[in-house]
Amino acid sequence: MLFSSGIDVIEIDTVKTLIDKHGERFLRRAFTEREIAYCLRKADQYRHFAGKIAAKEAVFKALKTGWNRGIQWNQIEVLNDSAGAPQLFFSGNAEAHISQAGFIKHDVSISHSRTVAAAVVIFYQD
Repeated sequence: MLFSSGIDVIEIDTVKTLIDKHGERFLRRAFTEREIAYCLRKADQYRHFAGKIAAKEAVFKALKTGWNRGIQWNQIEVLNDSAGAPQLFFSGNAEAHISQAGFIKHDVSISHSRTVAAAVVIFYQD
């Protein structure tokens, strides 16, 4: 089985600064409605926004696209299942790129400390 992986670490304060400076414009560019609603319900919303950004950046790295090949941050959605585990969902160019690359499965893991969020993403081919 072939695979591709990506990892990202981001300072939570960096995400807080982006949200405080650019507000709604940044939120709509980087997140889906469901992601925004989820994070805003949390006591430490910036920590959760940062975890989602780290996961999205890890996806870009695993796909080897960066965010300059037509994939938008909000085309990668990070939601939590009923047990709280993160799940990835794709739309638009992100979904098309994953399909073209032949990836049939993926895993994501997100972790936080008081100051940083980190994520690892692995895509699998058959």
